[in-house]
Amino acid sequence: MNRRKVEQLIQARPLWGSNGMAFGPDGRLYVAQFLAGQISAVDLATGDVEVVVPSDGPLHAPDDLAFDTDGAMYVTDLVPGRVWRRDPAGGFALVTDEITAPNGIACVGTRVFANEMIPGGRLLELSPAGDEPTVLTTGLAMGNAMQLGPDGQLYYPHMLTGEVFRIPLDGGDPELVAADVPDPVAVRFDRGGALLVLSRGASGIVTRVDLAGTGDRSASSANSTPWTTPPSTPTTGCSSPATPTAASPSSWQTDVPARSCPADSGAPSG
Repeated sequence: MNRRKVEQLIQARPLWGSNGMAFGPDGRLYVAQFLAGQISAVDLATGDVEVVVPSDGPLHAPDDLAFDTDGAMYVTDLVPGRVWRRDPAGGFALVTDEITAPNGIACVGTRVFANEMIPGGRLLELSPAGDEPTVLTTGLAMGNAMQLGPDGQLYYPHMLTGEVFRIPLDGGDPELVAADVPDPVAVRFDRGGALLVLSRGASGIVTRVDLAGTGDRSASSANSTPWTTPPSTPTTGCSSPATPTAASPSSWQTDVPARSCPADSGAPSG
């Protein structure tokens, strides 16, 4: 019998199957690897990648993550419908399994918020102590990665309708801040307080919404027109205080993703 020699020619990429990411308290960029079922930390100075939560751990499909100001990491485990807390020592605790398709997650201080990636989904504040989640709003058209804005409100996308909303941290009526955004999957703020919206798909569209602008195009009527190059290179990073007024969206095609920010400055994570 002839035996064929099987040899692996290409090693798996260390960050394959990546999705949400956030900077941890140690300055490394933590990446939720949805398809790999693990979480890795990247040292941006050296490029070293360390698997901090291996695939044989408690996570099945980690989609997004965020850090609170105590250094705890919160992870949405999308397929099983769970949210986990990993303490700074590496111990895991289940925060809730009473959520369907949890996707976007954000920490504000030690408060934790998550949303559901389903039609008619909810946006909730979770209780690390295990109490019942508090519903901030319902009717999300497939929520995804969220972030605290410089105005102290939580921003999140509706994937199905191409819209971005914001809502106070204690709930209330959501406010539309951008529309006609193609397949929005994540929102982030740059250092100038402008909102960056990442779109799904091969086009690589990032929409910039200048919340402090005074243009005459309202958020509800603005169209996203992709450019081959941006009008100026976007500066990604943590937001600085600003007072949002009218939104002036524009879009460009870019290979540079919006950067996640530390949670203690009102950032997400994912």
